[in-house]
Amino acid sequence: MAIQADKNYDPRLVGAVTDQGPTRQGNQDALWVPDRAAPTELGALYVVADGVGGQEHGAEAARMVTAVLSDVFYRQRQHGRSVAEALVEAVTQANQAVFDDAKSRDARMGSTVVAAVVENEVVWIAHVGDARAYLVEGRKLRPLTRDDTWVQNQVDAGIISLEMAEKHEFRNVVTQALGNRQDVNVHLTQPQPFARGATLLLCSDGLYDAVPPEKMYDLTVQESAQTAARALVDAAIEAQASDNITAVVIKSSLANSAVVSAKPARGGQSVPLWLPVVITVVVVVVVAVLLGIWQASRPPDNGGPGTAVSTAAAPVTAPGAATDLATAVATEPPQPTATLPPTQTPTATPQPTLEAVAEPATAEPPTAGPPTETSLPPLPQACIVTPGQVFVWPDAAMAPGGCQTAVSKNTFITGDLIFLVGDGSRSLPIPGDCSNFSDFIQVQSQADAEIIGWVFLNQIKRLEPGETCVTP
Repeated sequence: MAIQADKNYDPRLVGAVTDQGPTRQGNQDALWVPDRAAPTELGALYVVADGVGGQEHGAEAARMVTAVLSDVFYRQRQHGRSVAEALVEAVTQANQAVFDDAKSRDARMGSTVVAAVVENEVVWIAHVGDARAYLVEGRKLRPLTRDDTWVQNQVDAGIISLEMAEKHEFRNVVTQALGNRQDVNVHLTQPQPFARGATLLLCSDGLYDAVPPEKMYDLTVQESAQTAARALVDAAIEAQASDNITAVVIKSSLANSAVVSAKPARGGQSVPLWLPVVITVVVVVVVAVLLGIWQASRPPDNGGPGTAVSTAAAPVTAPGAATDLATAVATEPPQPTATLPPTQTPTATPQPTLEAVAEPATAEPPTAGPPTETSLPPLPQACIVTPGQVFVWPDAAMAPGGCQTAVSKNTFITGDLIFLVGDGSRSLPIPGDCSNFSDFIQVQSQADAEIIGWVFLNQIKRLEPGETCVTP
């Protein structure tokens, strides 16, 4: 059977695999790659969609996205619209289709999406949600998309680091998805060169949540696109991915230049690429050993052996690495530590002097005066027990509609002592995920009275009188 191939598309360069994963009962991911009927001379389109977990009909939403998006894109291209215009219009109409279907079902449906178009050695990417696109160039796995997630917003605001975001409990809370609202903000990347030797990877969060970037790179650069896609999904399954897994791998050429040059030439064997490097390293090591033997056999200089030992034993006075190391250690940012507040019992006051104690025997007892003002009872104390950082949400984030634009500027860490303020816990929308509710409680830092706001009820432990907070 003849292979359909043109300047934009060759099926031998494409691999696509989707799997429900080891923990899910069904697969809410969907993908679309060109088939024999697709007019790929107008651009080769690839799509990965991920039905939003926790919403009804996620699988139907993902499949609808891939079907509508591919149909609209090629119709737009046949009517003369540019790749970028057709791609944005296709994602917009896919959003409208899911939104209308959810309205007719009286249900909540949603799907994330990442779509790529390859035309004339250039790739365009459009996405909504947290499905991702990566471009492999040389030794780099470069992300082309920015997640629409609550955690990414916290990273952009400088509140948490990328390392913290990768393991955060809310890392999969998306801030927008196709079908949840009638209007959607379609992210379109700048066109990227897709020259010989490059590889494009589209995937759902089930893959990159389970497989570290270094391993994703190693598996993606395998010579066969289908082998690479299968290996990526298998690696996520082996890592016990908690979601469905989808990978689409697109290569720009049948073999990159590094693979071709390493193969033996016809009629003889080529020199392996690593051999000159190994020879160079061996020569350097041999020369260094000979110099060391010659240096050791020389008679001591006028300073005597004591001078040589003294110089070697004082690295802090030598310029270079020792000074740099000391500076690096000194400038290492301190890790946050829990601040212990003052205890509940008042500190002991100094005992009165002997003169003050020696009262005359005839002193009149004090007369009863007006009653003194009684102090308010102390606020209940609690301890932060959730591992890692705990976000403190301001009142504005918990107000009606505030969860959509919520940003937390303060955090606690495990072991911090707090006061419980307000009138107990309340069921409120989760910031950044307004469709879901949870129990929150208002608290105040004992170390800094200006830090006051709302935390999840299960992130704290109320302390009984006399009980202390055990720090990790």
